[in-house]
Amino acid sequence: MSSSGGILSSLHDHASNLLSETSIEARELMKDLSFRYELRGYQKEILDLVRRKIEDGKREVHIVAPPGAGKTIIGLQILSHLKEPGLILSPNTTIQAQWSQKLSLFVPEGKNIDLGSLIGSHEDKPLKPITILTYQVLSTPGKEQEYLEDLARREWVNELRTNRALTVGEAELRLLELLQNNPAAYKKEISRHVTRLRKRLADVLDINEVLHKNAVQLIQSLRRQGVKTVIFDECHHLTDYWAAIMHHVVSMLDDPYVVALTGTPPEGKTNRQSHRYSSLVGAIDYQVPTPALVREKGLAPFQDLVYFTRPTVKEYAFLEAKHEGFHKLAEDLVGKSPEEEDYQIVNLADEDSEIGIPGKHGGRLVLDPLFGDYTAAEEVGQKPRYQVRDSRGNSSILLSWMFNIMLDNARNDRWASFRESNSKLADAICRTMWFYRLPVPREVSAARTVVMPPDIDDWMVLLEEFASTTLKISRDTSNHGLFKRIKEVARELGYGITEAGLRKQASPVDRVLAFSESKGEAVAEILAIEFRSLQDRLRAIVVTDFEKMSTTGRKSIEGILDEDAGGAIAVFRALLRSPLSGFLNPCLVSGTSLLTDKRITDRFVNATTRWLRKHGHHCEINIERLEGENFDRISSNSSEWEPRLYVRFSTEIFETGLTRCLIGTRGLFGEGWDSQALNTLIDLTSATAPVTVKQLRGRSIRIKTDDPLGENKVANNWDVVCIAPDLEKGLNDYQRFKKKHDQFFGVADDGQIEKGCGHVHPDLSDYTRQQVFKNSKKLNDAMAERAMDRQKIYELWKVGQPYRNRITNCIEIEPPEVFNLIPPGLKHDLSAAEHAALIRENLFHLIAETLGAGVVLSLLLQLLFHNILISVAAFAAMLFLSRIRYKLLKDTYECEITKNGARTAYFHAVAKALLSSLKSQRQISPSVFASHILINCRTNGNIRVMLAFSDKKDSTVFLSSLKELLGPVADQKFMVARQGHQIPYDQKFEENLHEFYRFYLKGKAKTRLRGYHPVPKVLSKSEKARVAFLQAWNKYVSPAELIEADKRPDLVAKNFANGPSVQDREIWE
Repeated sequence: MSSSGGILSSLHDHASNLLSETSIEARELMKDLSFRYELRGYQKEILDLVRRKIEDGKREVHIVAPPGAGKTIIGLQILSHLKEPGLILSPNTTIQAQWSQKLSLFVPEGKNIDLGSLIGSHEDKPLKPITILTYQVLSTPGKEQEYLEDLARREWVNELRTNRALTVGEAELRLLELLQNNPAAYKKEISRHVTRLRKRLADVLDINEVLHKNAVQLIQSLRRQGVKTVIFDECHHLTDYWAAIMHHVVSMLDDPYVVALTGTPPEGKTNRQSHRYSSLVGAIDYQVPTPALVREKGLAPFQDLVYFTRPTVKEYAFLEAKHEGFHKLAEDLVGKSPEEEDYQIVNLADEDSEIGIPGKHGGRLVLDPLFGDYTAAEEVGQKPRYQVRDSRGNSSILLSWMFNIMLDNARNDRWASFRESNSKLADAICRTMWFYRLPVPREVSAARTVVMPPDIDDWMVLLEEFASTTLKISRDTSNHGLFKRIKEVARELGYGITEAGLRKQASPVDRVLAFSESKGEAVAEILAIEFRSLQDRLRAIVVTDFEKMSTTGRKSIEGILDEDAGGAIAVFRALLRSPLSGFLNPCLVSGTSLLTDKRITDRFVNATTRWLRKHGHHCEINIERLEGENFDRISSNSSEWEPRLYVRFSTEIFETGLTRCLIGTRGLFGEGWDSQALNTLIDLTSATAPVTVKQLRGRSIRIKTDDPLGENKVANNWDVVCIAPDLEKGLNDYQRFKKKHDQFFGVADDGQIEKGCGHVHPDLSDYTRQQVFKNSKKLNDAMAERAMDRQKIYELWKVGQPYRNRITNCIEIEPPEVFNLIPPGLKHDLSAAEHAALIRENLFHLIAETLGAGVVLSLLLQLLFHNILISVAAFAAMLFLSRIRYKLLKDTYECEITKNGARTAYFHAVAKALLSSLKSQRQISPSVFASHILINCRTNGNIRVMLAFSDKKDSTVFLSSLKELLGPVADQKFMVARQGHQIPYDQKFEENLHEFYRFYLKGKAKTRLRGYHPVPKVLSKSEKARVAFLQAWNKYVSPAELIEADKRPDLVAKNFANGPSVQDREIWE
């Protein structure tokens, strides 16, 4: 009996009052079932929770735990204690088979229990005490199409009554005439209504009208069986049609206990879908995050890695050609780039007056915050219209249109409200204006969104707005031609311009990047890296979307990608060509094929035959020797031969090491597949849905319990991303990668468990600079280095250490180009010259004091011993001591002065000043102290700041204020100057620090103005708060005075958007 024996021992007292004959038989068969091993801590907590809920009369239990957390064990343990007939439902046959396999772990040692009498499927007559089905079996439609067409006709009639004011009879007559006279049009229209109904089938269906009679009979059999517990495995699927069917099943089973298990609760669903889900399974009762299980040794530590590739020559030429239309359009509508041309703004009311020509200061645009003369025409009641022109006087159509829209919406401080309702358009306009060195509104607060150059999404937002609101409705028919041209250019790059707005859609560009031939070669490179580290312990899987691309998918890229591109077969061929193939001996497993490396085919078939016999299958194996290929096809004519079967034995053969690499499709190796030996996952899929991504990532982190080395397993999860950074749409594959990683946590280079692609590499984020992509080889080298140091990753995860199990925020600041030194004399309230003089004075006093003591000692020794040698030796010793003391004190001062040059010291000073002022104004709890400020440096120099051991409110206030304070100057009302010293951060940094100290000691290092910082808005609202902030700033950072932005627009313009990039991050701790 396991240690959990007492947790649910009373459940059956609550589960049954009237026992049917079937229930009595089930209890007899199930009486000895109990998990043989020690349960994990969280599993015991879950089972205890179930017991309490049932005792309280609750019927639903909703558990969220990641793949590998042992949800199957939890479900079977509940059934074993209830000892009543149960129903288990899962989304596919692979998961269905796992439930049957795990039941053997519940048979006590020495007991001879026939599991076949306990567990079965819908094919058993009568049903077994535990019935395992797929959702599809109970949801098989019967008269669904007929039912939907009937509903579609009714909707069509109602639509005609509303739109054409017809009576019911007239509408029905119109349908009949259309069916007789124009059946093609009738079919097209009825199909439209059916498609629309199918999307909301769960809301309109009548179960008795839809379900197949076999499904109805099966539900009735389950009711007669007396099923008291229903387990919904991977219940995140239950949001639509299946949810409606499962509601019906539960209602027919006389109020059973419902146990819902999932690793990924549904996200991004409509209100209707969310309601269907929650009304069936209830609210989440217990949630176990993946990082917590890693800390508890329930799952293996892992790291996420990325390998960047470039398109082949042929692929790049195709991508470049697809961008030609956009480049020509941009040149016609905008003009040359700002590097090639200067633009100026002309008032059309007075074309002789060229106004608003942007000036420059230090290479930065000078902002005209009040728009100066741009509003002059309003004085005479005219609506000003302006034109943006290049140096030759040519008008820029799109820039002029943008400037006038911006101006119309920026008057009277209305920009903030405009941005709130049109955020994408507003940001796109600001980024483009800034890029072309043209003014932006003073109310622009998100300065970081301004200084980034416009990307392809920005251009498409601008083009769609211009085309739809100006060209499409223009009286000038020539504009309609331009509208069509813009629409066609957008379509080529994967954007649709519709009446409903801009829509992203699949395009040939996307397909070429997603399924580039270079990815197969990248997989071979990755496996070579893994082999150098793991040798014969390597167990890898490569997961793709499909085996071969469909004919429809190939149509738009015919001649560019071959028919195998992007599929499992293309990867299989690439690996068989690689030098490592003799070690990997890869095998391909898909829904239609089982292919093996010719070198192991015979051994693979022998192992398969043994496995089939051992498990009672009678399949005659056929080997098809494929001419001209270096692989063979394995098949069988048996009715038992199906993916569920050959996935199982292929997995077991894989775990023995006969093949060390499987290649397969997401449908087979995503949700439900289990291989504890797997340690390397290469994801080539294009899926970004949260459920799919998390399910796939969970395949590699299960721990092999019977492996002595399994306890220290670390899994590597790879993405392969194809980029063409010189092309506007060339980062589409990267955007897909970023969207995947935005949904889950992973270990970062500094040991934090971070959400988003920043945990893959600190250079990767929403604002990844083009230089990073252009140096992708450097990133690949860094990934290879990390991949081979699994022990370091294991240590970064802090396995076995306690955790708080909460998500907190932090900010990340891009590395400064120079190191900022807080004025060393600040804490002594001295200027740099006064502080240096004090240090020199102290050093002189130390020498004088020691030498004076030496003279006195020498005289005393001479008086006592009358020996000049002793006196001289004593004086020499004191002289030597004085040199040592001088050097020690001088080094101490050097350390004290230059320690502020450490990467994080400056940020500590700023953070302490902010925290002090926030606490004084009661914006933050008094229980938060400076020691709670955690600042560390990442491998690329980025600075991460977080507030540890604080609640969410305090952390949010502190970090949002710090983000303002350290970020670019924007629309804040007050600024504060910072004085100090700066030292270039280069290869001679340590030498520079030493030189600075020598310079400082001579009194020649003077503090200088180093920049301006916006005062956080929360500390700008009152005079008292501003004074508190200034006092703290003067104490910890720099002597300064507050500057009111409205009184110094020149400083605002000069410093607008100056400052480092500061980004928000989420951390699990």
